Amino acid sequence: MERVFMASTKNIRFDYFKPCLEDDSDTEVNLLPYIEMLHTIPFEARVMPYTAGHSIRLSHTQYHANYQPDGSSPFPFPLWQLIFTRMRPDVPGVTKRTLPDLTPLDLEDDEYIAEDTTVLYDSTINYLIIQRNRTGAPPSVIQDFFNGMHDEGQSAIELQIITKTNPLERALQHRFHHSFNVRIKNIRNPAFENAVGNNQTLNNVIHIGRALSTEQEYPVQAELILKIPTRNPENTFKNSIHTGILNVLNPLIASDIVDKLIIRGRNDEESALEEVDLVQDVLREWIKFNLENSRLIPSPSIFDRLAYSYAQRRPNLLPTP
Repeated sequence: MERVFMASTKNIRFDYFKPCLEDDSDTEVNLLPYIEMLHTIPFEARVMPYTAGHSIRLSHTQYHANYQPDGSSPFPFPLWQLIFTRMRPDVPGVTKRTLPDLTPLDLEDDEYIAEDTTVLYDSTINYLIIQRNRTGAPPSVIQDFFNGMHDEGQSAIELQIITKTNPLERALQHRFHHSFNVRIKNIRNPAFENAVGNNQTLNNVIHIGRALSTEQEYPVQAELILKIPTRNPENTFKNSIHTGILNVLNPLIASDIVDKLIIRGRNDEESALEEVDLVQDVLREWIKFNLENSRLIPSPSIFDRLAYSYAQRRPNLLPTP
């Protein structure tokens, strides 16, 4: 009898990194020599121990001179495709909706529960895009793989997550505002009170903190989340109030008084909702995959979709002449 799974989707996140020197983040490091060296090592030897008895293996390295995604034209630039596999020794159980107990999942001695993490590397402009996968290989371990290849005494590599430029400018371009999330480390900080000035909305936050706290001096952290629970483009917070709050809070990020400031909005009624993280607005892809007849999304399928999305963004990443 053929098994049929309920159709569902899964959003997979990818973050952009720049390889740099650990002790000098302004100096980039091209990973091509490291990848070419790893490429020559048998895949069964490219294994690194990880937490709780887990291990991570660089299972696949492939160079694409002109990668061609499914249904698209070949790219005019080269790419590397890397797959890191996390293997775990513990074995989960299997259950059904109608059974209260777990049935052991039988594996042979040389079999493991495993999950892949897909990585794309563009050596031409030195961009590394990593699939974020809680049960796969984290960026810190991928960084350790490359650091394991450099000579003794050579500076270590650090994968610097890439932030977007001009987040305040992009946020202020919004005319329709759907959510607002700010965290203030200490609303009793005199520098915060002075910066707020006559802003009534933020003064209300200070007054609430004063009403709840005692006369004893200690930090009071405040996190404010306001959102409109629909995606209707016409539903919005007041533009002038929203802009006034942003102009007060953004300068406080540099002094770490504000350590979270995330807004979601639109430039006009036809634009898609855009999330802007003014503290750490990173380059990121979200790609939706359908889960129909299988719950496993093969890494080659993930790379194919990632490569296509990356190619669409790449012209904006090229250095200006």
